[in-house]
Amino acid sequence: MPTVLIAPDKFKSCLTAEAVSRAIAAGFEGSLFSPVIVPLADGGEGTVGLLTRAAGGKLISLEVNDPLMRRVVAEYGYSESDQTAFIEMASAAGLWRLRPEEY
Repeated sequence: MPTVLIAPDKFKSCLTAEAVSRAIAAGFEGSLFSPVIVPLADGGEGTVGLLTRAAGGKLISLEVNDPLMRRVVAEYGYSESDQTAFIEMASAAGLWRLRPEEY
């Protein structure tokens, strides 16, 4: 059975990379192709989750400052097996934290 690689980024403000991957893969059900799902991220929102899951790590929440120094909760990933932390700046200070009038 031929394989098709499904490796999208998120659909910003709509679907995560995982959700996009699953939706595309569903379109191949009953076809001659076997989908392989590899969700990607461009380094912004969603990257920490993808890297953490791939490393078998866990997400850790903590309180940080947003771009306007307001206290918010953000996440980073940590893999105990190789003692690696995954930090995504967008989690704390991404544009999604601001209203358009605050840009």
